Amino acid sequence: TILNQVMNNFVSGNNETHKSLIDIKKNAIKIANILEGDSLTEFGLLLNKIFVNQKKLHTSITTPDIDKIFSIALKQTGAGGKIMGAGGGGFVYLYCRNNKIKQIKTKLEKENYKTFQIKFVNDGPIIKILK
Repeated sequence: TILNQVMNNFVSGNNETHKSLIDIKKNAIKIANILEGDSLTEFGLLLNKIFVNQKKLHTSITTPDIDKIFSIALKQTGAGGKIMGAGGGGFVYLYCRNNKIKQIKTKLEKENYKTFQIKFVNDGPIIKILK
């Protein structure tokens, strides 16, 4: 439903939707270039820029819980992040330096949010359940 509304806004020429989608694309290209290089300094900042533009696409892109997660993570560590999924929820992807992971994880789990640590791999998405 959310993605259909975003597409309808785009097709009908909604300027805010068009600008947000262009900004998301530009930042995604920058992220791809960063990931192909050696420096991740701008990575979190660019993720945040994408998330800001995602929120402009539809009022249901985010939820109070998602906003709370971002507030906790960004306030504590300066991490970057965005939401992943088809709209209206899903996963919150956060990026931070290794020395901040434990701090973010502790704060989020204290608020009863489940956390998963991920890492970049060359083989595509892989899920490992750790006990």
